[in-house]
Amino acid sequence: MSASNQSSPQSATGNGPRNHHSPAIAYCSTCRRNVTTEVQISYSKIAHITCILCIVAGCFFGCCLLPYFSMCFVTAKHYCPDCNTHLASHNSILEALH
Repeated sequence: MSASNQSSPQSATGNGPRNHHSPAIAYCSTCRRNVTTEVQISYSKIAHITCILCIVAGCFFGCCLLPYFSMCFVTAKHYCPDCNTHLASHNSILEALH
Protein backbone atom coordinates (compact mmCIF):
# COMPACT_ATOMS: atom_id res chain seq x y z
CA MET A 1 0.00 0.00 0.00
CA SER A 2 1.20 3.46 -0.74
CA ALA A 3 1.44 6.20 1.85
CA SER A 4 -1.49 8.04 0.26
CA ASN A 5 -3.78 5.09 1.08
CA GLN A 6 -3.03 5.44 4.78
CA SER A 7 -4.41 8.95 5.30
CA SER A 8 -6.67 9.33 8.31
CA PRO A 9 -10.34 9.91 7.59
CA GLN A 10 -11.68 13.25 8.77
CA SER A 11 -14.85 13.77 10.76
CA ALA A 12 -17.92 13.89 8.54
CA THR A 13 -19.40 16.72 10.61
CA GLY A 14 -16.19 18.57 11.40
CA ASN A 15 -17.43 19.19 14.96
CA GLY A 16 -15.78 17.82 18.08
CA PRO A 17 -13.36 14.92 18.37
CA ARG A 18 -13.21 12.32 15.64
CA ASN A 19 -14.92 9.01 16.32
CA HIS A 20 -12.77 6.53 14.43
CA HIS A 21 -15.46 3.85 14.69
CA SER A 22 -17.94 5.81 12.57
CA PRO A 23 -17.95 6.46 8.83
CA ALA A 24 -15.92 9.52 7.85
CA ILE A 25 -15.07 11.55 4.79
CA ALA A 26 -11.73 10.50 3.28
CA TYR A 27 -9.91 10.83 -0.02
CA CYS A 28 -9.64 7.62 -2.04
CA SER A 29 -6.55 7.72 -4.22
CA THR A 30 -7.90 4.90 -6.40
CA CYS A 31 -11.22 6.64 -7.18
CA ARG A 32 -9.57 10.07 -6.92
CA ARG A 33 -12.43 11.63 -4.99
CA ASN A 34 -13.74 12.18 -1.48
CA VAL A 35 -15.94 9.39 -0.19
CA THR A 36 -17.77 8.52 3.01
CA THR A 37 -15.99 5.43 4.25
CA GLU A 38 -17.49 2.08 5.14
CA VAL A 39 -16.23 0.84 8.50
CA GLN A 40 -15.55 -2.76 9.50
CA ILE A 41 -15.12 -3.32 13.23
CA SER A 42 -13.11 -6.29 14.52
CA TYR A 43 -11.56 -7.23 17.84
CA SER A 44 -7.83 -6.62 18.00
CA LYS A 45 -5.25 -9.20 18.97
CA ILE A 46 -4.76 -7.24 22.18
CA ALA A 47 -8.35 -8.13 23.21
CA HIS A 48 -7.68 -11.84 22.70
CA ILE A 49 -4.34 -11.69 24.55
CA THR A 50 -5.94 -9.79 27.45
CA CYS A 51 -8.69 -12.41 27.67
CA ILE A 52 -6.15 -15.24 27.77
CA LEU A 53 -4.07 -13.43 30.42
CA CYS A 54 -7.20 -12.97 32.56
CA ILE A 55 -7.93 -16.70 32.31
CA VAL A 56 -4.35 -17.57 33.26
CA ALA A 57 -4.59 -15.17 36.22
CA GLY A 58 -7.72 -16.98 37.44
CA CYS A 59 -10.49 -14.66 36.22
CA PHE A 60 -12.85 -17.39 35.02
CA PHE A 61 -16.24 -15.96 36.01
CA GLY A 62 -16.81 -13.51 33.20
CA CYS A 63 -13.98 -11.10 33.97
CA CYS A 64 -11.98 -12.53 31.07
CA LEU A 65 -14.74 -11.32 28.71
CA LEU A 66 -14.42 -7.65 29.69
CA PRO A 67 -12.11 -6.78 26.75
CA TYR A 68 -14.92 -7.78 24.38
CA PHE A 69 -17.27 -5.18 25.90
CA SER A 70 -14.85 -2.27 25.60
CA MET A 71 -14.55 -0.22 22.40
CA CYS A 72 -10.89 0.47 23.14
CA PHE A 73 -10.03 -3.12 22.14
CA VAL A 74 -11.51 -2.94 18.64
CA THR A 75 -9.89 -2.07 15.35
CA ALA A 76 -11.87 0.05 12.91
CA LYS A 77 -10.90 -0.41 9.27
CA HIS A 78 -12.11 2.24 6.81
CA TYR A 79 -12.77 1.23 3.19
CA CYS A 80 -13.87 3.08 0.06
CA PRO A 81 -17.51 2.10 -0.66
CA ASP A 82 -16.95 2.19 -4.43
CA CYS A 83 -13.68 0.30 -5.01
CA ASN A 84 -13.24 -1.34 -1.56
CA THR A 85 -9.71 0.12 -1.15
CA HIS A 86 -8.43 0.09 2.44
CA LEU A 87 -8.05 3.75 3.45
CA ALA A 88 -7.15 3.66 7.15
CA SER A 89 -7.16 1.60 10.33
CA HIS A 90 -7.62 2.81 13.90
CA ASN A 91 -7.00 1.00 17.16
CA SER A 92 -7.66 3.07 20.29
CA ILE A 93 -5.16 1.21 22.48
CA LEU A 94 -2.31 1.49 19.99
CA GLU A 95 -3.05 5.16 19.29
CA ALA A 96 -2.97 5.92 23.03
CA LEU A 97 0.50 4.39 23.27
CA HIS A 98 1.93 6.66 20.55
